[in-house]
Amino acid sequence: MRLEEVWISLSGITALHQFLVLLGQLLLYHLQRQESSTSTEVAPQSPSQESCIPLMPRIELLEGEIKKLREAPKEKSHFRIEDIQHDDKMVSFYTGFVSYNIFSAFF
Repeated sequence: MRLEEVWISLSGITALHQFLVLLGQLLLYHLQRQESSTSTEVAPQSPSQESCIPLMPRIELLEGEIKKLREAPKEKSHFRIEDIQHDDKMVSFYTGFVSYNIFSAFF
């Protein structure tokens, strides 16, 4: 996995986590609102507790994916030249040398 992919994955994790937090807050809001409404009030259209239950397995699945993605970058914590030696653009970006061959000849 390249460094850019790790960064994109981490950004995706953060966005997914924020989405799940907001979704959970929205579900709680609707459930609390439905419980507090009385039969004399005209309640706005909101999902019932029964309609929210099917979302729980999906939320648990997405939370599991977040956990796996957070643990994945820990497997590869060191940056090595071997990781980018086949990509001249990456070698140039990180070392300033045009290619890996020139980099290795210098050292």
